[in-house]
Amino acid sequence: MSAWQREPDMRDRGQVFVEYLYMDVAGHIAKGGFAWARAQERDDKLQATAQWILDHQMRQVRPEDVDTREEVRRAYDGWKAQQEAQRRYWEERKREQEQEQQRRQAEYASRLAEWQRLQRQQQADQRRQQEIHKRRRVRERQAAAEAWQLYESRWSALDKSQEALTFAAVPWPVVSPPTSPASLTPGAISHFLFSGMGADESRKERVKQSLLRWHPDRFARISRRVDPSHREAVEEGVGIVARQAFFLSFVDATVFINNYRIRRCLNSLMES
Repeated sequence: MSAWQREPDMRDRGQVFVEYLYMDVAGHIAKGGFAWARAQERDDKLQATAQWILDHQMRQVRPEDVDTREEVRRAYDGWKAQQEAQRRYWEERKREQEQEQQRRQAEYASRLAEWQRLQRQQQADQRRQQEIHKRRRVRERQAAAEAWQLYESRWSALDKSQEALTFAAVPWPVVSPPTSPASLTPGAISHFLFSGMGADESRKERVKQSLLRWHPDRFARISRRVDPSHREAVEEGVGIVARQAFFLSFVDATVFINNYRIRRCLNSLMES
């Protein structure tokens, strides 16, 4: 009695399982398979099981079942080929994703480096501009201080001299020597009076000094020495400077009064 005659139930069950495996493999192939990343473990188990069943059936196959065996083997080989194709596909996708991620990281690093370079350049430009402004302010203060010293020295020489004066010989309180009274503008006078002040000087002192120096009654002793052809221009210029000095003193006094009133209001509020 052959093995097939001794185990009819086992043979039938094996054949049914092979047919079921064939249909499952064929259906799996028709549907296109599962994603490699999600079905790898299941496919490995199914492949091992299918291989064990196939080997078992191959040992007990009857001659009339040769065609079925070959059909199952072809289906199984096709399924394995598709699994390999899917594996290669997902590996390629993974490689492309890694390359894309590397490209984006490189692009981000390049942009960050460019932004940092621009920031460093901008900061260097700002420092350079600040240094330029600082040097210019220092030069301006030095020039203002020298102009004020020259202005005072000319007044000292003017008080000691008895020579006839012209409009240009008068030490006017402006940076650029004026050629006519029209050059004595209020802005130019204020800028000259308040520029180049030392730490021991104040606006009030300079304004007071200018009021005493340029008051028409005080300046009368110098007007007698002015050349007659320049007398009218000099008197007009003296009037302009005196009015501007008086205006500046009035502004400082108004500020002082307003500050005094503000302080009194604050004190009264605090006391109440």
